[in-house]
Formats: sequence, C-alpha cells, structure tokens
Amino acid sequence: MTEAIRAKPAVLAGSADAARRARLRAWLPSGAALPEAVWQQRHRGILVVLWLHIPAVLAFALYQGAGLAHGLFEIALIASMATLATWSSAARRVSTVAASIGLLTCSAALVHLSGGVIEMHFHYFVMIGVITLYQDWWPFLLAIGYVVFQHGLAGALSPES
Repeated sequence: MTEAIRAKPAVLAGSADAARRARLRAWLPSGAALPEAVWQQRHRGILVVLWLHIPAVLAFALYQGAGLAHGLFEIALIASMATLATWSSAARRVSTVAASIGLLTCSAALVHLSGGVIEMHFHYFVMIGVITLYQDWWPFLLAIGYVVFQHGLAGALSPES
C-alpha cells in the first residue's frame, strides 16, 4: 500500500513535466510555413515599415546634403522592391524576398548616406530581425548573402568609407 502511495506523486510529477514540455514546444517554431493568415498580417506590417523608409531615406539624404537627385536615386530600388512586394502578395516567396531586399537596401542606403558610420550599421541588425518575422529560411539566407555581397562590393569600390 505504501508503494502505491509513493508512486502517485511520481506520476503526477511526470505529468506536470510533460505538460510543461508541451507548453514549451508550443512556443518554439515548428519548422513549418506560417499559416496564410499569420503570414498576411506580418507581411502587411513589414510592408508598412518598408514604405515608411522611402520618405525617411529621402529626408536623410537631403539632411546629409546629398541633394535631391542623389536621394531619389537611393530610394529608386527601395521603391521598386516595395512595389513588387506589394503587388505580388499572392506569390508569397516573391513578395517575401522583395520586401527583404527592400529593407536591406534601406540599410545600405542609410549606411552610404551617413558616410559609413558604425552606428548606422545597426540598421542592418534591426532589419534582419524584422525579416525573421517571416520565419522562412529564404529571406534570412538572402539577407546574410546581401550583407556580405554589399559590404564586399562597397569595400572594393570605396575602401575609405
């Protein structure tokens, strides 16, 4: 009889551990694609961030004294990627990649316009954080490749900045 009484707390403790593990697993990514409704909601938010960068980058270019033509040049690719990401929402992968490239191009433009100051590079980290909201490997890997390629190209073309 005493063994049966002792066994019950162990069983209860085991079920509490299993419940705790199940709750933890529910918070961890499953490795599957986001449900369409969740992706749409996150994508809309990311598009808002991307579109708001266009006037911000132009204003920063003017503030830095780069001139209107230079500012318009800087935002041209950003606006193109924002347009593609907005219009191609039905093609989830294309839209995700376009938005990601647009956000990273914002980072590149801001770093360039600032003269390459280290503090402006933190914009890349923030945008990569935003891109991870898609919970998809393609935009994340493209983001890493973009940063490596862009810094390598910028370093070769303008090593002083």
